[in-house]
Amino acid sequence: MVIIGYIKHLCGIAGMANSKYEYVKSFELEDEVMYPNLIVVRIYGHNFDRFSEINEFEKPNDEKAFNLMNSCATSVMEQYPDIVFAYGYGDEYSFIFKKETKFHQRRESKILSIIGSFFISLYVKKWKEFFPQKDMRSTPPFRTRVITCPSADTLQAYLAWRQRERHSNNMYNTCFWMLVKSGKSEIEAREKLKDTQKQEKNEMLFHEFGINYKNLLSIYRQGSCILRTEVDETFEIDDSEAPVIRLRKRLIVVHSENIASKSFWNGYSCLCKEIAPFEQNVNNIKPEYIKLFQFDKKLLPFTWTVIRIDGSHFHRFSEVHGFEKPNDEQALKLMNSCAVSVLEEFNDIVFAYGVSDEYSFVLKGSSQLYQRRASEIVSAICLFFTATYVMKWKEFLPQKELKCLPNFDGRAVCYPTYEIIRDYLAWRQVDCHINNQYNTCFWMLVKSGKTTREAQSKLKGTQTQEKNQILSELFGIDYSMLPIMFRNGSCVFWDKEMTVTDNGVVAKFLKKVVVDHSNIIEDDFWEAHPLILEETSGSSIRIIFHNKKKFEADTHQNEQPGKEYLMNPSLLFTNPHYKRSDKLKGKVALVAGGDSGIGRWVCYHFPKEGATIAFTYVNGVEDIDAKDALDIINESKMYSSAETIAIPTDLRYDKSCKNVVDETLSIFQQISSYLSSSLCRQIKKNSFVGNTGLRFLGRIGRPNPKSKEMRMEEGEQRFPPQNQESQPGKEYIMNPRPLFANPHYKPSNKLKTILPRPLIPISSRMNERIESLINIQSNETTYKKS
Repeated sequence: MVIIGYIKHLCGIAGMANSKYEYVKSFELEDEVMYPNLIVVRIYGHNFDRFSEINEFEKPNDEKAFNLMNSCATSVMEQYPDIVFAYGYGDEYSFIFKKETKFHQRRESKILSIIGSFFISLYVKKWKEFFPQKDMRSTPPFRTRVITCPSADTLQAYLAWRQRERHSNNMYNTCFWMLVKSGKSEIEAREKLKDTQKQEKNEMLFHEFGINYKNLLSIYRQGSCILRTEVDETFEIDDSEAPVIRLRKRLIVVHSENIASKSFWNGYSCLCKEIAPFEQNVNNIKPEYIKLFQFDKKLLPFTWTVIRIDGSHFHRFSEVHGFEKPNDEQALKLMNSCAVSVLEEFNDIVFAYGVSDEYSFVLKGSSQLYQRRASEIVSAICLFFTATYVMKWKEFLPQKELKCLPNFDGRAVCYPTYEIIRDYLAWRQVDCHINNQYNTCFWMLVKSGKTTREAQSKLKGTQTQEKNQILSELFGIDYSMLPIMFRNGSCVFWDKEMTVTDNGVVAKFLKKVVVDHSNIIEDDFWEAHPLILEETSGSSIRIIFHNKKKFEADTHQNEQPGKEYLMNPSLLFTNPHYKRSDKLKGKVALVAGGDSGIGRWVCYHFPKEGATIAFTYVNGVEDIDAKDALDIINESKMYSSAETIAIPTDLRYDKSCKNVVDETLSIFQQISSYLSSSLCRQIKKNSFVGNTGLRFLGRIGRPNPKSKEMRMEEGEQRFPPQNQESQPGKEYIMNPRPLFANPHYKPSNKLKTILPRPLIPISSRMNERIESLINIQSNETTYKKS
């Protein structure tokens, strides 16, 4: 809190804080590519093989797909004159800017997102031009990144590396697909090509398939170069005057055996003038050297990350397409639909807020999306949003032709705490209110006959109340009655719904993406949806609502069984650094009370070792906890684990115990281990675990100590009592919550011999009844139905 206050103080000194939320701007970092570094933007396909299979591209090379890439690259260079040279092949293209470029102040995030966004718009728009008989069946999976070359020598080495990579890949793919077409399986083809050299591949193509590799199209072997060159053009001004000859720059497409050679590069004066001449030829290229200049700027760990995308020159775009002023409802719905698709595509995005031509996507603090590489995250989300916008255009604006292409720029900003990410979202909604009210007044004045300059002059210096009076007195408009989407913007987030069978038993829990237009400045929305920003960020304790009375009220519950989702702060039972294995592959564990507490901890970690889980919970009481646990377990389990099942029941009755065992055996045909949530209370009474097991299990379920910041904030108050008078206890009301996972814990096989049979608290009557229903084999830990 002290740090946050200090940041706000600095912002106030700088004069930037027009509202109490604008201090969040200070978290945006400049990412300028310093002069005289040369800027290269590389666009490449991510998992493009799958895209080509879905859209049935011809193998090993589809000429139409190559021509589509070349056409898009040419259009990019026509749109942005600062790009002097481009080289591409297959699913990638590299664009080289002139040395003196000031394109978007040389900001890396803007450059890579704008070029990539425009490229993918072209790719989607031009698809039918090259594939008239095919519909695009999935979104093109392109990514972009910026490579900074400190000198012409580095650029020369980069180009040589990319062309040699093209040559090597194309020769391999040609051999591979010819072998597959001849009848070999893909595995056999890969095995045959393993460790083969260039000469061996050439001989294979010639002797087995009669193909001379040098006779293949140059676009396949060499790739394509697009560059600006100066040509003489003749202009006739008047019939009575002689024609005038002037130099004009034109784009040409060429193919060369060696684009990094001194003779090729220096043969074009435009390249030497705008970039730099090459002093000598390149011989030995080490890819490791070139990769040193591909900086992977990673986002700070355990911080909330916002990917904010904005329309580039969207005023012109809206004018060209005749969008209704001040708000076009269908255009806003198109933006919302694209945001929904983004959340469905990227599971790590927990919330999005959008207004007009911008959207902010919030990634959970523990996200490891693309190893938190900033350029890949920004380009992936920005390009996917852009492609979806173009693909869905006709769905929302069927009467309008897409005359010019949308273009979005993106950036990534990290916010360290819950409070600051809340303030960022509040800042965006405050901006929505201010801009929408101004635009509504402005366009009503323009529609009434005033010029744009007169409208601006009339609104200059007016406050909120004055604008409301203008709307009410001049146009009879009550601003508070305008559509809420215009006034509040749009919130997009995952919400949970429950699917129930006819007999009232919960069968499955589903999640859906919803679009809402709530007030996200106040606490009410976040209190109603506590799971949106519930992820740990910055520390093991989750910072929650500003309302401290709410914080204290949720720390104790008088009813049993407990509800974990009400605990404040939430339990931390997942470990992002846990290394999975298959130690429990093929095993089935039945866990009583797996919806919360130590039961949920077991249900989370056992599937990571390959086990299949069935757990019980109290029907009608612990439904929310069970739903949350089921989602978390299924998202983290190993591929070898079957789908986890949640069994609603009441284990106080013999019939319920028998039904649980019968249902588990009928689905999985075995029960390898049975664990009860009462184990943590019974462990000291059961000596069969052993000393090592006691030390291991004794670390589980300990209270999670509060952070120093939270102790300072609460004035060093003592924690409320942890004991609960009634049983079974409700863990979700404990404050602070138990800490289940140890991020530094190293898995081992210590319990493999210590626990030869399942962990069963013998003294529990409930567990005795379940144990009596299971035949325990003497030499193995597998239970079978008697």
